[in-house]
Amino acid sequence: MTGSGYALRLRFSASIEGQCMRCLKQAAPAFEVDARDIWQAGGGEELESPYVEDHTLDLAAWARDALLLALPAQILCSLDCIGLCPVCGTDLAGRRARACS
Repeated sequence: MTGSGYALRLRFSASIEGQCMRCLKQAAPAFEVDARDIWQAGGGEELESPYVEDHTLDLAAWARDALLLALPAQILCSLDCIGLCPVCGTDLAGRRARACS
């Protein structure tokens, strides 16, 4: 608590499962969520949290929004995944990154 307001921090680990966007193998990337928020009574829009109402924190809504913002743009099995050959569909990792001719 800071004076008549709150300085809040939310940290947790998360992972998602699905197909790699490049090679279509199963992927389960893990990532960290680290969000901060403040609420100051009468502080204007910049100092009022959408997650605090009547001095009650809506933790589920805050965690959901923080998770959505932290999600990777693509699910990848690894950051260096090469993907599939655009001609034959073979996994390029097994072919030393050479596509079909």
